[in-house]
Amino acid sequence: MNLVLPLLPLTAITVLLFLTVWMLSSMLRSHGIQSIFLALAIFVVTATIHVFFWLPYARHMSEVGEEGFFPGTSASTLIVGVLVGTFLPTGIILIHLLLDSFSAGSSQFIFGLSSGRRVESDFSKARALAGDGDIDGAIRQYWRYFEEFPNKVEPMIDAANLLCARGRHEEATDLLRDVLRQVRDRDRLWAQVVFRLAEILRENMEERQAALYLYGRIVRRAPHTPWGRLSHARLVRSTTPGP
Repeated sequence: MNLVLPLLPLTAITVLLFLTVWMLSSMLRSHGIQSIFLALAIFVVTATIHVFFWLPYARHMSEVGEEGFFPGTSASTLIVGVLVGTFLPTGIILIHLLLDSFSAGSSQFIFGLSSGRRVESDFSKARALAGDGDIDGAIRQYWRYFEEFPNKVEPMIDAANLLCARGRHEEATDLLRDVLRQVRDRDRLWAQVVFRLAEILRENMEERQAALYLYGRIVRRAPHTPWGRLSHARLVRSTTPGP
């Protein structure tokens, strides 16, 4: 009983710490923030807080020689096991955050993991198909890029540009709306896709009011992103009287 009662608040602290880190990592991912140093800082702070609460308890139980839950198990051994076991889930989340921060090549080199091939910066396979006149095949290739690298929407922006260049503006907007459904919880990616959608509506489909509405949404939701600043500039220009 002397061992069990203090474990309850400590376990609650561990659970709260785990949930806090989970929320932080989700927020970073939703804003497109993938900083190695920030991930390491979160890891260090989390480890410090965790040890601050658990280590004095482990030391106290070891000094008084309290027996663990099982006969012959020392309290110090048990607490070390609990300490490691409860910290693992938080550590896994933080390692996942670190992996997102590294490029695919660095992740493979440091952690022995690989997320597969790198997406071609020039989207050569899709553009080769487009050059051969296979526009639908090119679009399918762009989707493959996006499915493999869901944190990069540039392939789908390029796909929309390809459709617009062929005069298929409605298909381009439909494609971007499909992408939006998959990135709606990630502010930075969402803003990037919505801005391109607004540009197509304004430049190619003469839907100026719809475009202005989308610019406004970007400014309200993601004002500090490049697309938030561009959207703000578009709105200011729209309200400035001409010469």
